[in-house]
Amino acid sequence: MSPAKSNVMRTLLFSGLMLAVPASNAGEDVDERKDVPDDALVRIENTRGEVDITAWSESAVSVSGELDDLAEELRFTVDGDTVTIEVVLPRKSVNWGDGSDLEIHVPEGARVMFSGVSTDVTVNGVAGGVNVQTVSGDVEVEDVSALIRIKTVSGDIDVDDSAGQTSVATVSGDVDIEVSSDKVSLDTVSGDLDASVGEFASLNATAVSGDLHISGRLIDDGRVDISSVSSDVRLELDTPVNARLKVETGPGGDIYNMLSDHPVEERFPP
Repeated sequence: MSPAKSNVMRTLLFSGLMLAVPASNAGEDVDERKDVPDDALVRIENTRGEVDITAWSESAVSVSGELDDLAEELRFTVDGDTVTIEVVLPRKSVNWGDGSDLEIHVPEGARVMFSGVSTDVTVNGVAGGVNVQTVSGDVEVEDVSALIRIKTVSGDIDVDDSAGQTSVATVSGDVDIEVSSDKVSLDTVSGDLDASVGEFASLNATAVSGDLHISGRLIDDGRVDISSVSSDVRLELDTPVNARLKVETGPGGDIYNMLSDHPVEERFPP
């Protein structure tokens, strides 16, 4: 085959491959708004990117920003008091392009449920509670009340100036929270956890190798359950403490009691 014919064949093949790439509304800008009840349940799904959720004083939900490069559509619907916002991606593996960059406003009294994979999420000012689940994205929550539930695998969790029943779980991410909550559940595997929980009645915390630092005020008849494998655990309770404490550690572990004059009893051989 002559060089000229060979070049023509390569050009035709390359053109055919280019034509095989489907057209899409990649990176489409969005700016939509819908009226909703003040106490609406807002369900948000976004696989990757960044989503900023902020409460405002209006009885409406707005979505603005840029969709994922591979987004097929934005589903934004209202059914009674339930709002659904979903960035729909192809069923095939998503391994190129940028994720969504969205700013979502919701009523102050709304309840927010978010799910994603590698999405960084911030939630601010929501009074109806939040439930966030993501895999590798970081989660930041501020000035949220009623209910705080956050679960991630490798993302960091930061909760500030919030109140309400709190449940936080991560595998390798670090956790830093400041809440006022009567019931608190904290769970980490290898991430470090620093928590200020205010006045509480129930505290449950678990760790494997991540270190725990928890402070707060235990009310009368309150209960604390903390377990770990190889973590350092520091529990600081505001005085006076009217409680019966039982603390145990295995060989090689040390216990320092700075709440009372009771001596630490050794049961393992030195």
